[in-house]
Amino acid sequence: MNEKKIVIKPIPLLFFLLAAGVSAAFVYYAQKIEYIPHKLLVTFLGIIAALNFICLLLTIFMKKKWLQVILSLLIILAMTPLAGLAYFINSITGSVESIFSAVPETTQENIVLYDRITDSSADSISEGSYDYAVLNNDNFHDMKAAVNEVNAQAAKTSVSWYKDIYRITEALNTRDVHQRFYKNTVLIGEDYMEMLGDVWRTDYLMSELKPVYTISREVSTGLNHEEKPDVFTQPFTVLIGGNETRGSRSDADFLGRSDLSILLAVDPVKQKIGIIMIPRDIYINYNGEANHKDRLTNTSLHGIDVWQNSVSDLLDCRIDYYVRFNYSSLVKLIDALGGIEIDNSYGFQTFRDVKVGDEYISPQHYFDAGKLTLDGPYTLLFNRELMHLTGLYTDQMDNTIKVGEAIIDAAENLIPDNIKELNKGTFENIVNAINSLDKAVATDLDVKTIFKEYLNRFISGNIGHWDFVYYLPDCYYSYDTCYSANNYALLVGKITSGTLEISKNIIKSVLGE
Repeated sequence: MNEKKIVIKPIPLLFFLLAAGVSAAFVYYAQKIEYIPHKLLVTFLGIIAALNFICLLLTIFMKKKWLQVILSLLIILAMTPLAGLAYFINSITGSVESIFSAVPETTQENIVLYDRITDSSADSISEGSYDYAVLNNDNFHDMKAAVNEVNAQAAKTSVSWYKDIYRITEALNTRDVHQRFYKNTVLIGEDYMEMLGDVWRTDYLMSELKPVYTISREVSTGLNHEEKPDVFTQPFTVLIGGNETRGSRSDADFLGRSDLSILLAVDPVKQKIGIIMIPRDIYINYNGEANHKDRLTNTSLHGIDVWQNSVSDLLDCRIDYYVRFNYSSLVKLIDALGGIEIDNSYGFQTFRDVKVGDEYISPQHYFDAGKLTLDGPYTLLFNRELMHLTGLYTDQMDNTIKVGEAIIDAAENLIPDNIKELNKGTFENIVNAINSLDKAVATDLDVKTIFKEYLNRFISGNIGHWDFVYYLPDCYYSYDTCYSANNYALLVGKITSGTLEISKNIIKSVLGE
């Protein structure tokens, strides 16, 4: 009886080993990418394993080995771009993860000694003489401790206390040589100076005043440590705000004015989302206290809990989670996109400063009507202008929408029209744009888990249809006393009672209350 002899030729065996090795390397790498959905990954691995098993059988039992060689070659050719795609996915998702950061329990608060003398510096304070003005009615900072520290550091000091911000403004703007030198120098909380931008012409003064000495201390960010609802099975709310870090504050600072506040009410089971756009500078009970009235935008300077409590009181709802966007990262994103193009409705003058790097430049700028190409710093300048717009808050909201649409258009331009134009540069541009948003968002949501869950649902076809209800309540504007401004009258927005009730009802209907 003749036995059939199995002959394994070296070339087909080599191709099989290469295909199996490439497949094994891809499998190992793909399993380390958490954002590839499990169902999709198992399907890919099953196909790869089956093809390699067929190659093995063909290598052993087929007399003509060319079919196995072709199949092995196809596996190698297929795995190479797949490995590149997996690498790209890993790079993108890794960069996306870096966008989000957890808010620490404490952050840095600065009180700064500002001076108009250009050659003053922190290094020379021990040799300098300072006659400076201090705000006596500062509700938020320990000014006496700050004064004691400056007095201990400087060679010679003389302090004058003022009861309100307008007296300091008047003193700072006085040029009379016979007046005391403190008319050019002031010690004030950095966030307070920013908060009073439209009252005290902060941006104009910031372009002239130079930080001489900074007193820093750790303050609470006001985190809410209460038990949170499950975002996959229970209704919840998310408060979204723009974290406007300015001055010498770092990108990592978590307490900044919330020029934008949006409340999301989400029912993950019924897949309903209610979106309430809260107009800027809405008049609220500061920290929910009826005897303290203020602008909503100022509240987050003094703790996330203060910001949440103010919105909770306004809309009569609980606040479960928060998301804070960093404006500085918005500037970096626009520059990474190569700038944006917008159509400006009408020309307007702005006196706000532009911060490029560590320097303030061009405190006065005119935006022409028509097509404009803006880089990051000038986009922020365009978007923040308010007092010199014809329609004030309405026009500022329109400008914000224009900026948002322009960013989307610029981002879409990163993607080529067809697959033939895809290249390494395309991937690099996309990754660079995402990397520009490093730590741009602070939140207490588990973004990674949420992203993975809904990506899996999308791949499996279980994403379903979400119902969105968007609402912008009406408001009117008037001048009224504000707690942050030592009860001086500022321009504030007041939501009309009818539209406020509609907002509350939308939230309650989504939350099932």
